[in-house]
Amino acid sequence: MHVRRSHALIGIAVVLLAIATGFVLRGRAADVRYVTVAVDRGDVLDVAGATGTLQAVTTVQVGSQVSGTIQSLSADFNSVVRKGQVLARLDPSLLQAHLGQAQGRLDDRRVQEAPLNVSGRGHR
Repeated sequence: MHVRRSHALIGIAVVLLAIATGFVLRGRAADVRYVTVAVDRGDVLDVAGATGTLQAVTTVQVGSQVSGTIQSLSADFNSVVRKGQVLARLDPSLLQAHLGQAQGRLDDRRVQEAPLNVSGRGHR
């Protein structure tokens, strides 16, 4: 019985000694060394990558009352724009051609109706 009791006491002493040693070693601060270097320009050595889906904070639908070829674009993707700001200009050449055709048809119609107006006045 004394042997068992002495083994138990020795076991408890060893456990207490291990715990005390752990506290003492953990409490010691390791010597911290800092390495400093001069700042200079160079190539990027690390690259960050990510995967996933980007979502816009605010999405706005932009439309036009007429269609055509864009002549100039004043805003880019994610540009900050203000109300009333011109975002794009359409190439006016196609619209000018249509206007010219319509003006020509109108002039032809006026010429065709002119004799009717003159003859209509004479009969009154």
